[in-house]
Amino acid sequence: MRRNRVHLALSGIVAVTALALSAAVFLMTPVANVAAQDSGTPTPIAGPGTGPGADWLSGLRPLTAANAAEIASLQVLDGNGAWIGSLAFSPDGSRLASGGSDGTVYLWDVARLAQLPSPLVHTSSVTGIAFSPDGGLLASSSTDDTVQLYDFRTERAETLFTSTTDMWGAAFSADGALLASGSDDRIARVWDLSTRTLIGQAAENQVVLSIAFSPVENLLAAGLGTYQSSDGPIDLILMRGKVIPRGELVGHNGGVMGMAFSPDGAMLASASFDNTVRLWDVRGGVQIGALEGHTYWVRNVAFSPNGALLASSSWDGTVRVWDVARRLQLAVLSAGDGQIDGLAFNPDGTLLASGHENGDVRLWGVPGAPGSRSIHPYPSN
Repeated sequence: MRRNRVHLALSGIVAVTALALSAAVFLMTPVANVAAQDSGTPTPIAGPGTGPGADWLSGLRPLTAANAAEIASLQVLDGNGAWIGSLAFSPDGSRLASGGSDGTVYLWDVARLAQLPSPLVHTSSVTGIAFSPDGGLLASSSTDDTVQLYDFRTERAETLFTSTTDMWGAAFSADGALLASGSDDRIARVWDLSTRTLIGQAAENQVVLSIAFSPVENLLAAGLGTYQSSDGPIDLILMRGKVIPRGELVGHNGGVMGMAFSPDGAMLASASFDNTVRLWDVRGGVQIGALEGHTYWVRNVAFSPNGALLASSSWDGTVRVWDVARRLQLAVLSAGDGQIDGLAFNPDGTLLASGHENGDVRLWGVPGAPGSRSIHPYPSN
């Protein structure tokens, strides 16, 4: 019974009946189609013309609306067959973390395309991963009912919290002082990392399935519910020593599986079981856009570093790239390797990483700037 639920959960779906979905926000003080281990020494991952010390990144161009039609699958990292539900780049872009259905958090050296020792290992599916803003900590949540932390400075792992039910998502506050996670027990929790103590929690009437912090202030968004939800309201809550309700946003016709704030914190994007992406004006408290095109559940969303592009991943087997200002679909990326969950831009906006059902992590970008030494596109099939 548990195993079946975990299988469904590996891309962020809670297999619980008769629960609805919403999202809560806490304030703390022309279309292109692209078809496309544990050891002290990094293990090189195969890729055309690459290897330890390779400068394949030097020729890549930042992804823009103008070159979205040129986006190609550049590299594939092998996630050892585990369904990749979560991805996160380190703040300096040198490392990529992936979390999968085997409970392992894999770490990659991006420049060398090399697998590093796994910093965190759960006993069940990883449901969320995040680097702290200074890159010193890596957090993960899991259906093994725990939230874990790895400190790169001390090279030590610890269990921050143990629940009696699945934990969903990991998000650091803008200053790195707080960590938040959701859970099946319908509570969004916030910890003070300086003391490793629980300092706030918001009890909801539905499962807390996804979570995200604003990059410019301690504004936390938490999505609640399951795939059977018929709506997705967003509660606004101010936390200043205590939780203070601030209102509600309404728009989705299904559960919110993933969320991301724009780099300036003014906009929130949400991915839903209703097959859409919604855009919200956080301060105004209104929906300002609906992006339609996916034909199945939308799992994750990610803004480019300058906020001009939004990427969305879906169980329809595609990643779609959108022009945020024009609400326009620019590209459909597909590798033909199953449903897609994890999604992340690197800090300089030259790479988009996607996590796949078959265990692949694909790195997408625009290669071949004139005079560059960038690699040729990796085969999509």
